Amino acid sequence: MLLQNAFSAKAISFKFVDDKCIFTLKEEGNADIIITNGMNYWIREGNIKPFPHSLFSLRKIDFDSIVAASTTLQNENTLLLTWRFIETVHGDTLTCVFDGDKLKISFLFIVARLQKKPDDRVDITGSKYIRN
Repeated sequence: MLLQNAFSAKAISFKFVDDKCIFTLKEEGNADIIITNGMNYWIREGNIKPFPHSLFSLRKIDFDSIVAASTTLQNENTLLLTWRFIETVHGDTLTCVFDGDKLKISFLFIVARLQKKPDDRVDITGSKYIRN
């Protein structure tokens, strides 16, 4: 469960299968969004940002897009998800920090990263995450 946030995101889950991390996002009033991330490699097939403002986008990527997705374990408690939106030059990085049954997700839009500025989106927090 995620605490109230600007994205209407209710819950997320992470499922690890072989060399993939399957990320599922539950948003209020929308079908689940599933992004399959390669562990240290890119996966595009089947990954889609289905509509404007989905996948934590409030105004940055205002259209649907194929998503190339990769994930890296930074340490035993930090998972880095990197998404590239194929129909544009933009991308997003989500840093997911696990602490006991708590989760914090921080965002870094590619433009902010290139300008060495913080992202203007507020972190999301939650608890009782699913990490298989």
